[in-house]
Amino acid sequence: MLRISPLVALSALSFQSAPAAAAPLQPTGQWNMQYSPTSCEAKRRFGDVAIVIVPGALGESTRVMLELPGKAVKARQYPAIIDPKDGRGAEKATGLLFPLKKPGTRGVYTVLPNALVDRLMTSGAIGLEIGSPKTKIATKYADVNLALGPMKALKKALDTCMTDLRTQWGMVDGKLPRPAIASYARGDVRSIFTSDDYPEEAVNAGQSGTTRYLLMIARDGSVMDCVVVESSGVASLDAMGCQVIRERAKFKPAIGADGKPTVDTVVTPPIRWQMS
Repeated sequence: MLRISPLVALSALSFQSAPAAAAPLQPTGQWNMQYSPTSCEAKRRFGDVAIVIVPGALGESTRVMLELPGKAVKARQYPAIIDPKDGRGAEKATGLLFPLKKPGTRGVYTVLPNALVDRLMTSGAIGLEIGSPKTKIATKYADVNLALGPMKALKKALDTCMTDLRTQWGMVDGKLPRPAIASYARGDVRSIFTSDDYPEEAVNAGQSGTTRYLLMIARDGSVMDCVVVESSGVASLDAMGCQVIRERAKFKPAIGADGKPTVDTVVTPPIRWQMS
């Protein structure tokens, strides 16, 4: 299963200029659904390009990753343009361009508002441009146009999967039941960060900001899911924060009315990224 990490925040603003016109790539395979205890993922290939769509169980966003040919030496944040090809204009975004384990491939990762994803589902197409059109360097630029095809059946499959997941977690109306004893962090979540976690690209650009996350805590106290609820405005900072929390944060699991551990959500305190 293709795992998608880390989480990158998206700021969607109206943007009228669409990405440069390009012949849309046609699918070379069917949508492949992947299920796990924490996510529902849909993947489709377009030759040496692939797209992965992962709806968020919490919040109002959907994770989208593209697998592209090319080399990305280090993970870098770049401005991006997302165009649903529905005639309503494109949206400004930020995305993370990073190397994949498969030689000669790189990934582009974004988190899109569900409203924008609904437009993609309706139009059945997506155009994405990342980096500066004036600097088309292989490690810093990507431009792709995909003909996603009819999306009604896929949307239904994803909605059904998410409903099943929420039922499994005991969620009602999109919310987890209030536990008898809420989950809590074993220590201050902010204390798990070190200066070495500051992304190199953010340091070089002199970028700082504050991020907060909504976490889903499993019955064993591990972090099942991580969603940005307050973005720093810098994709690399948001992404690194989620990665650090997933790897290092320790939580005491919540206890349900039956006295047994249960799934719960926790909102982190503001995590401030600031260079001294």
